[in-house]
Amino acid sequence: MLLLATISLLLVPPAPDTTFDLDPVVLIDERREIPGDMTYQRTVGTFTYTFSSLDTLITFQRNPDRYAARLGGSCARMGALSGTGSPEHWYVHNDGLYFCASESCLRTFKRDPDRTVDRDDDPPASTPESLDAGRELMNKTLVWAGGRERLASKPGYSLHLERDVPSGDTTIHHTRMISVRPPDERSVYDTWDDVRYGYTHTANNGQFYEPRGYSRSMSADQIDEAKRDTATELPAILVACAIGQAHAVDLGDDEQLAGRRLAVHLNGRTNELVIDPETGAVIAQRFRGRAGPDALLGGVERRFTAFVTEDGIRFPDAWEQHFDGQRDAERDRAAGTYTHSVTPTHTGEPMRIDP
Repeated sequence: MLLLATISLLLVPPAPDTTFDLDPVVLIDERREIPGDMTYQRTVGTFTYTFSSLDTLITFQRNPDRYAARLGGSCARMGALSGTGSPEHWYVHNDGLYFCASESCLRTFKRDPDRTVDRDDDPPASTPESLDAGRELMNKTLVWAGGRERLASKPGYSLHLERDVPSGDTTIHHTRMISVRPPDERSVYDTWDDVRYGYTHTANNGQFYEPRGYSRSMSADQIDEAKRDTATELPAILVACAIGQAHAVDLGDDEQLAGRRLAVHLNGRTNELVIDPETGAVIAQRFRGRAGPDALLGGVERRFTAFVTEDGIRFPDAWEQHFDGQRDAERDRAAGTYTHSVTPTHTGEPMRIDP
């Protein structure tokens, strides 16, 4: 049910001119709900904000990042990469205005905003010794994954998924295409029967593509969340280490999985990799992400059970997933779910921001 609810949120295109009828400056600065006047208005993204006076409009124009809806107006319950929220369902948290897609989403968001709004992780603490040990073990892992030179010369890769998803008395055919160019470029396109949704982002730009040809630019915090999401892709982590965009910090032994823990900070996301110290193989990966039965933020652990090799590079093919210390079997990946391909040598040009 959660999957279908998520699909429905993603596939509803936002209204092109959705109005927030309270003065956001007074709301944020004074916590007072004062109606806006359409005489004073400003449109940011897909939303129009109204103001009670010229003074508050000028204040907004000087600092729209403070007063406009966070996450580019995406549903705060479902995250910055979901469909847009509605100004009817708003909430102020930590001096930020957030929109939700429904009353149900708003209730969940109010209960625990920190479990729904993503943020950058703190980089791992390090010493010269932990950096040296991390570098040594990561070098072994890069050899296991295909070799530093191979990873660095062909950093782009694609994943392709096709499946049928039950929906009541029928099924929906789902196709997903993911193209990644580490450390911070990715495109993701989902097609549900003949309805398409997707996004593309580079380091500083991004665009959503939604049904019926509608598109909208990503806000800065949406790009940041997309980059953090990209940084949870194991091949992206290893490529970033191979090209010197990320470094590993040794965290000591993992007694539970009989491996060695390495922390890698990339695009604001800290991943912990559990490595076989003898072979360099990746046993498991841990990070803060959106998972579990309610798709909230928490501790994700993937224990890898199978890898495939394409063009000499290892890709994770199957894993068992845990969330906040509990099994999350619905998010396991079975072997053969995705097909993998390696794209040509990096040209230095950014990915195109178009579908």
